[in-house]
Amino acid sequence: MKTQYLMAIDVGGGSGRCLLLDPETGTTHSAKRNWTHPAAPGTSGLGYSLDVSDILKKLAEASREVLAGAGAEPGQIAGIAASGMRNTIVVLDAQNNILLATPNRDARALGEGMMLGLERGQEVHTISGHWPTTLFLGTRLIWMKNNAPDLFARAAVALSVTDWLAFMLSGNMVSERSQAGESLLFDLQRREWAFDLIDSLGFPRSLFPSPVDSGARLGALTKEAADLFGLVPGIPVAAGGADTQCGLLGAGAI
Repeated sequence: MKTQYLMAIDVGGGSGRCLLLDPETGTTHSAKRNWTHPAAPGTSGLGYSLDVSDILKKLAEASREVLAGAGAEPGQIAGIAASGMRNTIVVLDAQNNILLATPNRDARALGEGMMLGLERGQEVHTISGHWPTTLFLGTRLIWMKNNAPDLFARAAVALSVTDWLAFMLSGNMVSERSQAGESLLFDLQRREWAFDLIDSLGFPRSLFPSPVDSGARLGALTKEAADLFGLVPGIPVAAGGADTQCGLLGAGAI
């Protein structure tokens, strides 16, 4: 019987990796691609954009490279999941076109984070476990509402970059809980979206997909994604967690 591998994709701040794991032996193979984040115009030097097309292309290259390096055939992949950087945002319209995509270093919502912290910091911290700053999906949505109202009006869904990648792989939109917990808008005690807070900030509830646990099966790898990554359609796609939380779990810090 041929070895069955698990494939993990890591979307990092300056690079991405594709890794194959043999769960029987613990043997791993990986391939890496670097990227940069262009400065976003109209953000006073604070904002950066995610070039998601470049990221997807490079991750697909890494997938093909790691398969070749491991001597693995596409049909030997038993499952795939994506982990990655926290504090990201990818906003899509109803046709799944990207309206706003930012990496973790984006600071365009500096003013919005300071104001929310001043006015409602303790309330938000009690619910979400985070004090409002520029880093969060929630404050970036406030920035979008205030500074790009036409785009905000078209927004249909707000995801982390790894939830967006999971959607690109499986065709299903969800919010994985460890990433949702980095949004400023997630109730950590109830493990669901803090809709009272969301309503008070003027965000449509429809922006936030149903939360799922890391490891939850999302669906099957689509033909389009399989063709891009050099894989075969139908491979199970699971929700992956936020990078720091996954790192802590891997280190046994539970």
